[in-house]
Amino acid sequence: MKKIIATIMLVSSFATYSFADSFKFGIKTITSMNFYSTGASAVDDNISFGLGWGGGLTMHFPLENGFSINPELNFLWRKIYNHKYSQYPRPSSLIEADIHFSASELALSAPIMAQYKIIPNLYVSTGIQLDFPLLATIKQRIKVDDVDYCSALEGIDDTVECSYAFDGRTFLDFGLALGTGYMFGKSFGVDLKYVFGLLEVNDKEDGKYNQMIFSLLWYF
Repeated sequence: MKKIIATIMLVSSFATYSFADSFKFGIKTITSMNFYSTGASAVDDNISFGLGWGGGLTMHFPLENGFSINPELNFLWRKIYNHKYSQYPRPSSLIEADIHFSASELALSAPIMAQYKIIPNLYVSTGIQLDFPLLATIKQRIKVDDVDYCSALEGIDDTVECSYAFDGRTFLDFGLALGTGYMFGKSFGVDLKYVFGLLEVNDKEDGKYNQMIFSLLWYF
C-alpha cells in the first residue's frame, strides 16, 4: 500500500510540474503610448503622443531551456498622434488661430514574441508585431479667440469638415518589438514592450510611429 501511495504522489507531482510548463491560454488588457514622427523636427515639435486602450488573447507555447513562443491577437482603440500649431488667418490679422489635428483608429494587432526566462518569474522577449488599422479618422479643431469654429459651425455650414476618414492610412503596420515581463505565480503577470515601427503610416506623406505597450496578463 505504501508503494502505491508513493507512486500516486510521484505521478501527481510530475503531472503538476508538467502542467506548469505546458501550453497556456489567457487574456490581457492593454494601455499604449504612440509616438509619431515625420522626420522633420519643425513639424515633430508640434506633435504629441497619443494614448490607446484595448484587450485581447494571448498564448504561451513552452520550448526547452527557458524559451517559449507567445503569439497574441488584440483589438485596440488608439490615437496615433495629436498635432497642434498656431497661425494667423490673414497676414494683417493680429488674431492667432490654434489648429489641432488628431488621428485615431480601431486596429487588430498580432504580436509574435519569443520569450526567455532569466529567472523563474522574470523574462525578456523579442519579436515582431503586425497591426491592421480599421476605421481610421482625423478630427480637426480650429479655435480663434477661444471660439471652437468646428463646434460653432457644425450643422450650419456643410463645408466645415471637423471629422473625416484618414484616406491615406496604410493597410498594415510592421514593427520590431523588445520587451520584458514578470509573472506573479502561474496565472497573473505584467508585460512591457516597445515596438519600433518600420513602415510608413500615411501613403501621402512621411510618417512612422513607435509604440510603448503595457499589459496585464491572466492565464487560465
